[in-house]
Amino acid sequence: MAQNKDSLTLQLQRDSSRIFRKTAYRFFARIENRNSAIGGKPVDLYGIMLGVNVHQRHVLAAGFYLLGRESYRTRFFFDEAMIRMRRLNFYNFSYQPILIHKRYYQVNLPLELGIGSYELTEHLDGSTPEFIHGRFAPASAGLQVIVKPVSWAGISVLVGYRTIPLNRRIYNFNGMYYSYGIWVDMRYFYRKAHFARVKKLYRRQLQETR
Repeated sequence: MAQNKDSLTLQLQRDSSRIFRKTAYRFFARIENRNSAIGGKPVDLYGIMLGVNVHQRHVLAAGFYLLGRESYRTRFFFDEAMIRMRRLNFYNFSYQPILIHKRYYQVNLPLELGIGSYELTEHLDGSTPEFIHGRFAPASAGLQVIVKPVSWAGISVLVGYRTIPLNRRIYNFNGMYYSYGIWVDMRYFYRKAHFARVKKLYRRQLQETR
């Protein structure tokens, strides 16, 4: 009996070491709020990114962003026009070299390229409002800092410059932006769930040896 118990305990320790071992890939999720300005007015975008940390040197990620509800009510002024955004969303693809990787913080250099679409209403002086829709390809570069009070979760802060070449030159959507959000290491939850199953099996097998 004691030998069986020792064998099961040793197997549990081996399984634990295997589950929680250091790996080359770490999958993560990031939920964030991006803030910038269009025509001097604040704009909010909400989005989520999923990605993988490779060898703690590179990050590859993809996400989706959409216009915040308050931004639909804002009037954006340009030299020749006033516009109202009806819709703006895009898919975002990112490569991020990791500049610094420490236990409690990480510094990345996000290089992003996206593809999306927009709908807006254009108001020109002396003319009937015109509904416009089209596609655009935002590109940006910035600096991201992730502060991690615990190893599996942290606060992400990002500052960068964005260029958005819309189909009409009258609109200048280029400019600085910043974002803040929550960064979560998805591997943590997978490992905890996996270990819980292994431990449940261990307890059942332990009961059978009695």
